[in-house]
Amino acid sequence: MNTIELAQLQRSPVFQGVSAPVIQQFLDEYPYAVRSYDKRDFIVFQGDVCDRVYILYSGSIQAQMIGSDGKKLVVEELSTPCILAPAFVYATENKFPVTLEVLAPDTLVLVIDRDPFWRLMQRQPQVMRNFIRVVSDRTITLANKVNSFALQTLRVRLAHYFYHHKEPASLRYIAEYLGVARPSLSRVLAQLIEEGYIEQEKRTIHVPNRERLKEIINSNSIKK
Repeated sequence: MNTIELAQLQRSPVFQGVSAPVIQQFLDEYPYAVRSYDKRDFIVFQGDVCDRVYILYSGSIQAQMIGSDGKKLVVEELSTPCILAPAFVYATENKFPVTLEVLAPDTLVLVIDRDPFWRLMQRQPQVMRNFIRVVSDRTITLANKVNSFALQTLRVRLAHYFYHHKEPASLRYIAEYLGVARPSLSRVLAQLIEEGYIEQEKRTIHVPNRERLKEIINSNSIKK
């Protein structure tokens, strides 16, 4: 079994402010598993029952939704340390809404049964407060995501994407991340290139002035 470092768990949002002895006592009292994954492995699939607490101990993962037509939408990317799908662990319909795909080799996930974790939250109010905060923050993230899909044009969504993502990505990845068809994406990208907001060299896209993208993000009259 992989060794768990308490200091790493204390950096997880759900264990922030919780002493190492408290965490150690919990791990000693209740069974848990440390699962190891390689890049492109799947932790869970969309629709799987979510009856355990999954803590991303090391590595990174991608949460994605797969439609009935096979179309993939990237919901978010998560890095260590964090808790996965906290809002669904104790839900009435406790099924994963997304598929979790591993992005980095040697990714470790700590898996704890939900009943012992519930007892921990009852004994340790700080863990309960942390858990509620994590669920609340994820709800805000989801609300912002829905807003970007329902109320913003593709042009604005692309400006948001390039403003917040500094690493280059393929057209396929950006299309999956934004949930749009590649022809529509290519058309708007061509507009942004023509207007000088972004530059393209072969298949790599560069942002010469990231702050200038705020002209699009903050504009009240968005060109479609």
